[in-house]
Amino acid sequence: MKTLKVFQYPLYWEMTNHEKIALLQLMQDIKPELAIEIGCNEGGSLQLISEYSKEVYSLDINPKVRSLKTKFSNVNFIIGESQKTLPGLLQKLLEEGKSPDFVLIDAEHSTEGVCRDINMVLQMKITRPLTILMHDSFNPNCRQGMLMANYFENNNIHFVDIDFLHGTYSVSESVKGQMWGGFGLIIMKPEINKHTLEIKQSSKYSFDQTLTVSRHINYNAVKFSEKVKSYLLKKFIIN
Repeated sequence: MKTLKVFQYPLYWEMTNHEKIALLQLMQDIKPELAIEIGCNEGGSLQLISEYSKEVYSLDINPKVRSLKTKFSNVNFIIGESQKTLPGLLQKLLEEGKSPDFVLIDAEHSTEGVCRDINMVLQMKITRPLTILMHDSFNPNCRQGMLMANYFENNNIHFVDIDFLHGTYSVSESVKGQMWGGFGLIIMKPEINKHTLEIKQSSKYSFDQTLTVSRHINYNAVKFSEKVKSYLLKKFIIN
């Protein structure tokens, strides 16, 4: 089965099995001429992106990712904070007349960092359809950053679902009680979207219910009674 090849890549990969399979399916469908990865880490997702793309730009703050250069002949590595390196890359691509087909946003996992990276990508002038995948949409801080992005300022956006793929609660002992994973998805097209854009949250109920028993402290929108229930559950059950 072609799908099982996703479990044979050698580099460590911080994604769940269903996330890996979803990314594989997207790459097989898109086959990008040009892809951008914001957040490389140890090169796990890059293995897949590189295989199905003709050209890739991978951005990361850690200089150690340069050691991956020998493994990826079609990848250009850019080191530094995305807020400094991404604008320069996008301007370079614009001047070269290039438009990416795929972007993975998986770098700084703060509300401000996620929102900033999304907004920079959304400012691109595209000449072909663009798929933007946002990792960790089930994490409260990342999710808030995704929801704050300037979607309505771009009339080339045709689809947004923060819960394109559901995330995971307590995927391992090291993150017990935490919410991580999940994919948000944005589809942009060169033609104008003449319909009213909806920012979908197709798993919002599941997210809201999980948040009340999670270890995350982002409870601004949670009722006091839910906070008390969450405290009791975490104290006597999660622990």
